[in-house]
Amino acid sequence: MHVPFRSRFPRTFQRTLLLVPALVTALALIAVGAARYTSAVPCQAIVVTHDRDNCYSRRLVAMTGAETAEAAEVAEAIRDPLIRSASVVAWAKANRGQISADAATGVCRFAGEAAGKCRYQVQAGHLGAP
Repeated sequence: MHVPFRSRFPRTFQRTLLLVPALVTALALIAVGAARYTSAVPCQAIVVTHDRDNCYSRRLVAMTGAETAEAAEVAEAIRDPLIRSASVVAWAKANRGQISADAATGVCRFAGEAAGKCRYQVQAGHLGAP
């Protein structure tokens, strides 16, 4: 009489062991994806348009009010109109009170339909710090 092999481990534990390589692979992919967004990688070197726009967006929002010319160049480099307008308005909000309305006009024109909101964020000193 032949007795089938029975594992000492319960079936749920065996199934869990099958998930371990998948989890390790997922964590490795997340780590590689996060490495793409470090400041060591220039935005223009990123191939995927959406990722490149997000890189430029983070760079724009991190700029100070004294860098309006550079901010306009970075805003122009963002291709997605939604990412561009949200980034420009966030930049204006972050630099509220630090830049004049005339200086911000060059950057706010890249906000598209949100240009009025961008100009309001720049001129609204009564709103206080962002």
